[in-house]
Amino acid sequence: MSRELLEIEDGVARRSSDALIPWLIFLGGALPLGIGWIVGVVLLWKSATWRLIDKLIGTFILPGGLFAFLWVRPTAIACSRSGNPGGETISHCTSRGLVVAAPWNVFLGIVLFGAPIIVFARLLWIDRRGYSDLRD
Repeated sequence: MSRELLEIEDGVARRSSDALIPWLIFLGGALPLGIGWIVGVVLLWKSATWRLIDKLIGTFILPGGLFAFLWVRPTAIACSRSGNPGGETISHCTSRGLVVAAPWNVFLGIVLFGAPIIVFARLLWIDRRGYSDLRD
């Protein structure tokens, strides 16, 4: 199985749409319904330029690209209190996004924001330079 992850088809010409794939996967989530990301993933899987491992990474590392971070980003809870002196105090807390304990909030923020950037950089690098083990 590990050998299959590293194989690409021999003698297949690179398609012009291959240069768009990293950009669609990275920024395509900004389009309505994430259609750009979906198109990027479909093109990624149809292309013979990419190895299976890169297709899996491009598909499953934070689907939706960078804009998925906006939907699931970690956030703190904001609370406000009101009341009269000596009377009952009412607390109202609101949150938006994924709510986790404070130390994990920072970690998840870095991972959720950084993962699409790393995937984008890898796919862009491979698109522009190819695989190092295939260079002459």
